[in-house]
Amino acid sequence: MDLRARRRETDPDTAFTLRVANASPWIIGDNGFGHWWLGDRVGGTQKYLMPRVFVRRCRELDISWDGGKGLVISAKFGATRSKKDGIERMSELIAKAFGGLQQIGLW
Repeated sequence: MDLRARRRETDPDTAFTLRVANASPWIIGDNGFGHWWLGDRVGGTQKYLMPRVFVRRCRELDISWDGGKGLVISAKFGATRSKKDGIERMSELIAKAFGGLQQIGLW
C-alpha cells in the first residue's frame, strides 16, 4: 500500500478552468447538440505550454447571462476528489460500516 501511495503522490494532477467567450469555437450542448457537455472529456492546452495537451473530464459547467458581457461560459476540468487509493478507500468504508453496526448493537 505504501508503494501505491507513493505512485499517487507522483502522478501529475492538473485541474483547470476554461472560460469560453461567446461560445466560440465550440458549441456546448448535450445529446448530439454540441461538441461537449458536462461529464465529457475535453483536451486543453496551457497558454505557455502549447505542445502539452491535458485531457480531463468536465466536472462543473456554469452558463450565465451577464447583461453587460453577454453569455459567459465557465467550465472546471480535472479531479476534484482527494487522492486516495481504491483499497484505502474501501478499507475506510468497511471500517465505517462496522462502526455503524457496532453502534446499533448488531456487531
